[in-house]
Amino acid sequence: MATFLVFIMLIAAIVGAIQSPPKTCSTNEESNINVTTSKDMTKNAKSIYSFMRSKGATPQAASGILGVWQFESGLSTTAHNPSGATGLAQWLGGRFTALQSYASSHGGKTSDLNMQLGYFWKEANSGYYKGAGVIKDLKITDVHKATYRFLMDYEGMSQNPEQWYLTNNGSGGPGRYQMADAWYGKLGADDKVSGSIIADTSDDFSSNSGCSSDDTDSIGGTWGWPFKGHGSFGSEQDFGASASRQGNFHDGLDFGTASWPGSNVMAVHAGKVIFAGDPGTVGIDNSFPNGLGKSVVVTKDGNMEIVYQEFNTSTGGIKVHKGDTVKTGQVIGTRNTDHLHLGITKKMGWQQAEGHAFKNDGTWLDPQKLITEGMKKNK
Repeated sequence: MATFLVFIMLIAAIVGAIQSPPKTCSTNEESNINVTTSKDMTKNAKSIYSFMRSKGATPQAASGILGVWQFESGLSTTAHNPSGATGLAQWLGGRFTALQSYASSHGGKTSDLNMQLGYFWKEANSGYYKGAGVIKDLKITDVHKATYRFLMDYEGMSQNPEQWYLTNNGSGGPGRYQMADAWYGKLGADDKVSGSIIADTSDDFSSNSGCSSDDTDSIGGTWGWPFKGHGSFGSEQDFGASASRQGNFHDGLDFGTASWPGSNVMAVHAGKVIFAGDPGTVGIDNSFPNGLGKSVVVTKDGNMEIVYQEFNTSTGGIKVHKGDTVKTGQVIGTRNTDHLHLGITKKMGWQQAEGHAFKNDGTWLDPQKLITEGMKKNK
């Protein structure tokens, strides 16, 4: 009888397993390796991933870079080894001196994440070792290939196979491939970061139980202008073709002080705030007027993301917080500059879209057209 009961229980367990297969979001077999446990590491990984995506990297390439740098530095900007190598990429000697100079000239500290990412990008575009190769590597769509090529082309390891540690760390622990796979499983498989996850610095990846890359429902609603009344636009303020701008293209609409008076910046459409702060914290140029400025607010409604930038010289001008839901006409900030730059994209997440700021490729939409047509529908 006991044998019969055991047999029945075994059959029930098998049937239950067939009827209720475990839910999984990752397609990467090695993504469950527990190599990404530090909260600070995760926070930096999100920012690094988003930065790479904004520069055109595929999710696989961005994850490969994370795998290489995690092995090098634990993704710590202050990692230091006895040889003097320091930071994410373990810069040493003349390269570290150049990093210090770069940070100083940009008003930051050598240990600032955005400074190290900015300097990496400068190296990648200036021909360091195989700089041109690094740019091409960003287009790779295989995690392991991307990891290997970045190790060769940026870290310059082709002549040092004893330091590759691709499949293990030399002591039975995970190597660069496993680390890259783990980050791809956490950040890249659904490309959750290409929208807004960077603004969330928590360590909790378990909340996305639905495995969706878009956790913001469509809010809908009316449209309006960011300032009271209806002003006018000069040729340099308009969206689109502009002979005087980089790439001969202006990715947004500038609401200038003269024609759009007032200091309160109002939401032009309802949405959920997915970023509110200094874009420098996620590796995006926060200078003014060439960059986005110190104050940026981004709202999301469905697949549409609206970027309010260049309106204040400090984050003190921001009046909303990440996670807030705003309504059309609600004050989201105050202006102390000569204009508000408004950008709208439906093609990709705003941080990735910033990499297309000077490209007339359909990434950015005409705000004036959307607002005026939306206001007609309001009536």
